[in-house]
Amino acid sequence: LQMVGLSQGHDRVVIRGSMEADSFAAFYLKDGVVIAVDAVNRPQEFMIGKKMVAARLEAGPAVLADESVGLPSPAAKGEKADNACLHQYASARELARRSTAV
Repeated sequence: LQMVGLSQGHDRVVIRGSMEADSFAAFYLKDGVVIAVDAVNRPQEFMIGKKMVAARLEAGPAVLADESVGLPSPAAKGEKADNACLHQYASARELARRSTAV
């Protein structure tokens, strides 16, 4: 189990992966912002989750839950985000916007 952030005060929990298979990440959101991540046997999601929490990244529940979609990852401080990362982030925000507009 790896944990980052404080989940107290969250208003939504999104699960990515399988709790039954002991391989999942729980993303805790408050007003659409990732405030904490608990990961079980998911080191990649944990590493991205650390960046998401530090950046107070907004992420849609559909994107966080969908394993066929890469997680949006902000550039580290002082690091330039590559075009693929920016495109992925923009796509994730658009998907999140569409899922809440329905």
